[in-house]
Amino acid sequence: MGKLLLTGVDGNLGKQAAEYLLELVDKDQIIFCAYDPACLKEYAEQGIETHVTNFNNKDGLAEAFAHADKLALISMPFVGEKRQNAQKHVVDAAKEAGVKQIIYTS
Repeated sequence: MGKLLLTGVDGNLGKQAAEYLLELVDKDQIIFCAYDPACLKEYAEQGIETHVTNFNNKDGLAEAFAHADKLALISMPFVGEKRQNAQKHVVDAAKEAGVKQIIYTS
């Protein structure tokens, strides 16, 4: 089984999902991404692979997603065209990285 990548661990739902995931899966089987590097620090210190990601720009996303088999995308805190563009960046980068499954929550 490949790794599961969880986005948005710096948000309310993402943090709860991250804590729950840590109860279910070994740390070496997960990747956490967030916009805010400070929120990733506690996970990185536990030995979890982390990446700072900005979905408003596709640059670097495929590299951040490279070790993931599945990607759980938690919707961003903005709406309209900006969200659509950000989500497209994520999907395009996931395809480029070879991610096999995308799970989305809004």
